[in-house]
Amino acid sequence: MGDMELRKIEYGTPAYEETIDLRNEYFRKPQGMDIRNEDLTGDAKVNMYGGYIDDCLMATVFYAEKDRATAQVKALIVDEKYQGQGYGKYLMNFIEGLIREKGYKKAILQGRVSAQGLYEKLGYVPTSEVFDYNTIPHLWMEKDLK
Repeated sequence: MGDMELRKIEYGTPAYEETIDLRNEYFRKPQGMDIRNEDLTGDAKVNMYGGYIDDCLMATVFYAEKDRATAQVKALIVDEKYQGQGYGKYLMNFIEGLIREKGYKKAILQGRVSAQGLYEKLGYVPTSEVFDYNTIPHLWMEKDLK
């Protein structure tokens, strides 16, 4: 998207700290939780990308290796000011392109039921029953990338 700049984010950097704040705002605070109380050391193994507009972080998308053939998409967030403008789809297409380049054959994600329609439009299919994750209904979905 023309007005959004995508940047790779390295673990432990100030930009990484910004992703924690964004993830906390959208993933934990609504449940009365604080992501900074969690063990985030696993983030060191995740490939992180941020979307910036006017040098401000407004979106994230990450991926991590699940196994040699499968990558897990994680932390897709678009700040509410920018939702409904195609950024989520753009970020998913971007991260899937990176995953394909790395040779993975399948992408999986643990998505909120409220975002299931977006993921289905992008070719993901449910692979689990609905379950609660931090009190929010989620399900596992996957997409064949061949």
